[in-house]
Amino acid sequence: MAFAIPKEREGSRLELRTWHKGNSIRDEQIFCPVITALDARKHPIGRIDLPGMEFTRAGLIDNARFSTVVDLPSGAEYIVVHTPAESIGRSLSASVNRQSSVIVIGTNVYVQPGGAKTLSIRCGQQGRLSFLWL
Repeated sequence: MAFAIPKEREGSRLELRTWHKGNSIRDEQIFCPVITALDARKHPIGRIDLPGMEFTRAGLIDNARFSTVVDLPSGAEYIVVHTPAESIGRSLSASVNRQSSVIVIGTNVYVQPGGAKTLSIRCGQQGRLSFLWL
């Protein structure tokens, strides 16, 4: 995907969000992008590898997502968001703190302990992406 950077936003910051897609472990994936900045003549200025991405759990309306903030280089007038071939099949991972839960079945009470869990979502070639100009 290619985007023109609005003139008032050149050299600014951009929050990129990539959304979890799928309903089961077999079909879940997430778009794992990199950004290539282009100048006015659409020549590459350089690839912007995204810093560590922060995980946000699924909410009532939205699926889970990873997000990060990047600084766009000065002189960039366009950005191209893409997944490099070497990223396909890798995963984005995050450490998630689960809360303890209690399950009552009849007169029996079961406690499922919480704690840290590593969540990994496989990188795919496509997905849902959103930007927020800062």
